[in-house]
Amino acid sequence: MKKLLIANFKMNKTTQETKEYVLAFGEMINKTQNEIYLCLPYTSLHVSSLFPSKIKLGAQNVAEEEEGSFTGEVSAKML
Repeated sequence: MKKLLIANFKMNKTTQETKEYVLAFGEMINKTQNEIYLCLPYTSLHVSSLFPSKIKLGAQNVAEEEEGSFTGEVSAKML
């Protein structure tokens, strides 16, 4: 049975640490048939260019508002 695996980092990795993790993680998943999503913080979304094709990108947080003066929030449009 194919499983859906979704992971995120919460507030635990810098951009460089995310790059290192993605490269190591990519090597480990070659044998799995599961569907894998890695939901990154906004600051590391660009690291998805290093993803093996098997890993799909998600964002770990998005604000409900489309835009406005909400300090620290990220809208879906910005993602």
